[in-house]
Amino acid sequence: MTEKLNTILEAGLLMLITPLIILNLFGGIISGIWLIILGEWRIVLTGIAYTLLLNFFILPVALMPQFLLVIPVKFLMKRKILLIFYTFLVSLYSIGILAISCLWILNKFAHMANNDTFIPILILSYGVAIGPWFYFAKEEGDSTQIITFFGAISYIVAIIMLLFGVPFLTIIITFCAIMFFSHLLKFIILRREFSSAA
Repeated sequence: MTEKLNTILEAGLLMLITPLIILNLFGGIISGIWLIILGEWRIVLTGIAYTLLLNFFILPVALMPQFLLVIPVKFLMKRKILLIFYTFLVSLYSIGILAISCLWILNKFAHMANNDTFIPILILSYGVAIGPWFYFAKEEGDSTQIITFFGAISYIVAIIMLLFGVPFLTIIITFCAIMFFSHLLKFIILRREFSSAA
């Protein structure tokens, strides 16, 4: 029974990951070429500038306090319940930064779009918002990869909602709800790891 469930979960995950990989590899390039053909060089250059700014300045500075928050973990190692709860709060900080940065980029790029450029700009915004997080996730562990994966899913859902004219406040709430679900999932996995290690 457990093997069947694992097989179903793996197949479902593969169905979600495959489009994300394609979007991550080719989305920025295709949308960039599309926008250049439409004569929107300024938007492409803005996307490159935002990506560089996020990757090398804004996100590293915004995530610095998280490293300071990790210091008490050493003292909480003996009290596993407190450690799990504290870890839950610390990683909530990085999820908050991810949500704020992604929603800010989405809003910024959506306001640059018109009827002709709406879809390529939103695809470009995905690369600008999520690309730096995938870069950081490669350097970090599984927990950062889980957050980044759900960040990508949240961003795609937000784009779809934007295409259907859903109010931005509803998009914000949905994005944050998906990210909080990912946080709970990560917390459950962490708790099981602690239980099996004990």
